[in-house]
Amino acid sequence: MRQVRHRQDPERHVRGVRELTPLPSKTYDASRIDWEGLRQLARRVARETKVARQKHSVTVKVTKTREVRGGFLNLARRTETYEVPEVRTTTDDYWVLERRFWKKDEKGSGSMADETTKASILYCLGTDGSLFVRVEQEEEVMPKNGRFFVYRDEPSVNPMTEADVLLLDFEPKHHSDGGRISVVTNREPDKRRPRGSVKGAGLTAALTRLLAGRSS
Repeated sequence: MRQVRHRQDPERHVRGVRELTPLPSKTYDASRIDWEGLRQLARRVARETKVARQKHSVTVKVTKTREVRGGFLNLARRTETYEVPEVRTTTDDYWVLERRFWKKDEKGSGSMADETTKASILYCLGTDGSLFVRVEQEEEVMPKNGRFFVYRDEPSVNPMTEADVLLLDFEPKHHSDGGRISVVTNREPDKRRPRGSVKGAGLTAALTRLLAGRSS
């Protein structure tokens, strides 16, 4: 995988906004995340939800063999291998409970290329009942003269932390700034719009929706 020049780390940006200031609600401040209750609910939802997981079409190279004739009067035979593209359908082994995004546009000065870095931050429930955060990132490079390139990193997957659960307790807050380098994101929590009065209420609500048959 190509290492992107000057690449931004959206997860560093994510970590930078995870420090939540106390809410006015004393009930929320005094509450604690019920991890055991969340894990039990997550396992139940993974077993019982009727929501279909997302499918993707991917092209893979498949190795096949064939018999080749040659030599005098084509009497000689040999077997050779060759590759052919084949489209297959894969199904995610998780459901997306919530999506957030982060995007940076950088206008290249002079003859330097324009670059766009995008990250999708997915809060997920695995088919085994696990809770995790999946970050998918890609970079688009647009030279002033030349071909357009897209580079995709392997997704990063990490267990959902306390900071992640607390972030889901609030509606997303849209943020943007302009200039030669601009960033647009809804990753930050809007502390004026809580989703409940106790810690973990946002994740509980997302799991309950999935159990009821409603996707994100």
